[in-house]
Amino acid sequence: MHVHNVVRSDLWWDASRSLLSEYKEQCFQYTITCFVSSPSCQLSGNEPITHSKEETVYLEVTLPVIRPSLMVISDHGKDIIDFGDIVNGVSVTRTVILKNTGSDKLNITSSILDPHGPFYVSNAFRKLPPNATHNMLVTFSPADKAEMFYEALTLFYGSGGSLRLGLKGRSVEPAVELSVKDGLIDMGDAIANDFITHQFQLTNRSPLAIKYQIKLDQSKGYFTGPANYDGHMIFDCVPAEGMITVGSSSKISVNFNPDHASLLFTDHARVYISNKVSVCVRVRVRACVCMRARVHV
Repeated sequence: MHVHNVVRSDLWWDASRSLLSEYKEQCFQYTITCFVSSPSCQLSGNEPITHSKEETVYLEVTLPVIRPSLMVISDHGKDIIDFGDIVNGVSVTRTVILKNTGSDKLNITSSILDPHGPFYVSNAFRKLPPNATHNMLVTFSPADKAEMFYEALTLFYGSGGSLRLGLKGRSVEPAVELSVKDGLIDMGDAIANDFITHQFQLTNRSPLAIKYQIKLDQSKGYFTGPANYDGHMIFDCVPAEGMITVGSSSKISVNFNPDHASLLFTDHARVYISNKVSVCVRVRVRACVCMRARVHV
C-alpha cells in the first residue's frame, strides 16, 4: 500500500481540515487546442509537426470541484492512524470520528481488510445524517512476530465518494529478565507454621512498558506438591501483577507459610505478559517440625 513519507505537523492537519470544511464548490472550464496532423507525418529531430489549420479541434473540459462529504475530525483530521509500538498479544483500539459535512444522508461501507492481518474495524457503520458524526473503532492486535504493519482502509459513501485511511503499527516482542540463577529459588529449610520470604527482581528489557501477571501452578489447580491442610496457599507472590516501565525493575516477594512438615514443598511461578508465559521460576523449600528439648536436672 501507499504510505505517506512526509511528516506533517498538527498545525498543517488543522489548517487542511479547516480549508476543506469551508471550501465552496466551484466549476472550472478549460479549452484545449488540438492540432490534427496527417497519418503519414514523420517525426524527425526537433522539426515542427505539420498539421492542417482547417482540421483544428477545440476540446472544452469542464471540471467541477466539490467538497468531500465525509471527513475525519479526530486527531487533527489525520488520514493516518498510527498505533505506535504495541506488545505482541495486546489489543489496542483507537476511535476515529467521522463527520458528514454534506447535505444528504450517507450510507457508509468499507473495503475489506486482510482477514489474517492485525487490523480490523470493531463496530458497524450506520447511515449518517447531515452534520452528524460516527465513532469508528479500529483495533490493532498483533500476533506473535515483531514487525511493522501497514494497511489501507477505504470508506465508500454516497454516489462514488471515498475516503482513504492508512493504518500503521509495530508489534514488539516483550523481553523480561529475572534475577534468579538457573530458574530456581531454593528457600532452604523452614519450620512448620513459620513464615519466610525470598525476593527476586523482574526487569523490563523491552522498548516500552509492559504489564505482567504471576500465577502459581498450585493456584490453577495443578498438583505440584503437598498442600496446606487448611486450604491456604503454601506459596504466594507479591505483587502478583503490575506495570514495569522501560528499563525499570519490580521486586517480587515469594512468601512461604506451611502448616505441616514436608520435604517436598515446590511450585512453579509463571510470569505472564500479554496472556502468554514469558518466563517460569521453580520454587522449593523443606519444612520440618520444631522439636522442643526437655532438660532434666
